[in-house]
Parts: sequence; structure tokens; C-alpha cells
Amino acid sequence: MNVFALSHGSAANDQQVRMSAPRHVPVMVDEVVQYLLHDNSRLVVDGTVGFGGHAEAVLIARPTVALIGVDRDPVAIAAAQERLSLFGDRVRLVQGVYSDLDAVFAGSLRADGVLLDLGISSVQIDVRERGFSYAHSGPLDMRMGDAGETAADLIARSDLDTLTATCRVLRRLPSPQERPILTTNPSWRARRRRRVGVEAASGGME
Repeated sequence: MNVFALSHGSAANDQQVRMSAPRHVPVMVDEVVQYLLHDNSRLVVDGTVGFGGHAEAVLIARPTVALIGVDRDPVAIAAAQERLSLFGDRVRLVQGVYSDLDAVFAGSLRADGVLLDLGISSVQIDVRERGFSYAHSGPLDMRMGDAGETAADLIARSDLDTLTATCRVLRRLPSPQERPILTTNPSWRARRRRRVGVEAASGGME
């Protein structure tokens, strides 16, 4: 089985499904096709299918291959569904997480190749309503979908020690310069449920 992993996000310009979405442009398409597929490839899993760019290239390059696409972001799944609709029953899309592929497929998955494009996509960064952007202010959401706790909710219920511990668990230890972002400054705490971006990235101090 071939496994091909990219360690950065895909290029994109966005908006749709949750806002509005043009066609995103995947990176390293030729390399993915070259190293992921082999002569006997029949089933490929794209564990981070995103907006379907790599999946589309794989399906075009090898008409005998079927593809299972997995993504935790329902916005991406909806966009991939539209983009890959012409391939019919050669494509199956599943909302889930690539680290849980065994659970997603109940241990019955047998693939000839697995693609992982690791890292956040610029589609997610560019839409300010998703809360990932450093360049634009927007709601502090940061979820891959509409379920679960937002980053704003987490921050609102957490004290400084809890936030610091969370950073440690995520291997992102706050340096002296970053620690002000985690402070309990009242004026910033009052606004942080609503805004992120330049203000939050700079610590939001006034």
C-alpha cells in the first residue's frame, strides 16, 4: 500500500457552502498521482479530501480506481461531493477524522493507497466567520464543523492556568511574548467571545 503525506495546506480562494466557494487549487498534484498510484491500484483513500482537488486528479488519472474521501469538515465534504459528482459510484465520501480510519470503516478497510494532506487549508483560513484567520477579525469559532464547543466557549470558561495547561498538552508552550494572549485582562475577556484575528493575535491589550 502506498501512503503519500503532504505537510501543508492546499492553496485556495474561498466561499460557499457555509459562505461561497470557488474551485480550490490543490498542490503537488503530479507528485500525488505519481507516488500514490501503482499498476494494481483499485482503491485509494484520501484521508483529508478537503475540496476534492487531489481526489479529482487521482480519479482522472486512473479510470479503474475507486476512491473513499474522508474529512471532518462538513463544508469540505459538501464541496467535494459537488466536485466529484461526475465520477458516480467510484466515489464514497465520509465525514470523519483520518486518525480514526479503522473506526470509520469498522476495521474492514483494505486500500492500495492512502493520501494525507496534513495542515489547515487556506479555504478555512480565508473565511473570517470560521475564526482561524490572523488577518481578519471574526467570531472565535475554530471548529471543523458546527458541532462541539467553540474556541470562544473554551476560553470563556477557562482560567489562565487551564489555558496554559491546554497549550502544554498541544505542545505550544506560551513564551513571555505570547503569555499576554492568555491573560485575564477584563477588557479583552469581555470582547473575546466575539472577535479573533489581529486583536487576539496581538494579545488584545488596551
